[in-house]
Amino acid sequence: MRNAGFAEMIDFTRPGTATYVDADGMIRIAAADVPRFDYTNGRRQLLLEGPATNTATGNSAAFNGSGGSQHSTMTAGQLDPAGGDDARLFTAGPDQGVQCAQMTANFTAATATTVSVFVKAGTSGIVQLAYSFGVNNTSFANFDLMAGTLLRKANCSAGISPVGSGWYRVSMTGLPAATAFSTFYVAAIPDAEVARLPAFEGAEETFYVWGPQVEASDFASSYIPTSGTAVTRPADKAQLTEPVAALLQRGEASVVVSGEKVTPLGTVNGVILGGYENADFAILLRADNNAMVIGYPSIVISIYEAPTPSMGVGVSWDTNGKSGALDGFAPVSTSSTQEAELAPSFLGRNATGYYAQGWYDQLVIWPFRVTDDDLQAKAVPYA
Repeated sequence: MRNAGFAEMIDFTRPGTATYVDADGMIRIAAADVPRFDYTNGRRQLLLEGPATNTATGNSAAFNGSGGSQHSTMTAGQLDPAGGDDARLFTAGPDQGVQCAQMTANFTAATATTVSVFVKAGTSGIVQLAYSFGVNNTSFANFDLMAGTLLRKANCSAGISPVGSGWYRVSMTGLPAATAFSTFYVAAIPDAEVARLPAFEGAEETFYVWGPQVEASDFASSYIPTSGTAVTRPADKAQLTEPVAALLQRGEASVVVSGEKVTPLGTVNGVILGGYENADFAILLRADNNAMVIGYPSIVISIYEAPTPSMGVGVSWDTNGKSGALDGFAPVSTSSTQEAELAPSFLGRNATGYYAQGWYDQLVIWPFRVTDDDLQAKAVPYA
């Protein structure tokens, strides 16, 4: 067994640019067909994603301020997480009113939609994300920009993650009640427990804002810059090179994949390691019941948390059957053999899509079936 470099194992393509977070916490742009080694989770990982469209058509310059009869102000020329000066400084107005920055985007009724934005504390250390009244008048999320924590949420899922230099990316996922070109808000709030868009007398509270994104998804994907029109980021394709894929096309083999925050895209299954057709896979995440599945004919080895925390999953097979293990738990075995062809073979998807997008740490293949004890020991989160 030996270590192989990325290019020796993966033929990588993506027909367009995409962003990633570098080791310094800066957002960078990877050129077409260049893989993204991303540091969002604090270590170097391969980021693989399906396609996504940012319908927040305006960039940070399109944020407007509102704050009662005395409108709040947005000051341009602020340092942003990409190393430029495109961020805006929000300053609340002094009168009674909702103190918020606002941005328009396209929303689709009854479709899981994630709003995300990069924010940094000024004199205000707490902010709120909320939809407009016409889109969804019940969902909101409050965030602490000093501690980097979610304070309160209602009728949505929400998250906050550090980027660097005091910046955080905050996100909220909910179900719009109407299809509309409408508004979402980033609001200053007087305390952590307030409900949606409270009106209060501002005291020139400030925060910084940049990089709005609205996408039809259960979570925020990597940032997609826009400038006047919606922009679609194309999908990554990590295809195993022929010599590597040949190891999986044997009558016996073993493979372990480790990664983090891996999840299916939308309502279809996500293929972690697969081939050409939907039933042609070694490892799959079912979208309908959160089952981690191995091989074809398939067996369930565990129920997973979506998106997965840091995880390691393995499968091994020979002419006597196959086994699968997740996160160091005892393997699940069957006498059914592995009938998937895995020709060609892909990491994080199959040939037709079925994306298992997220951050990948390691792919290890053995040209024989390891013992169940070895599989249990090796199918663990990357460390």
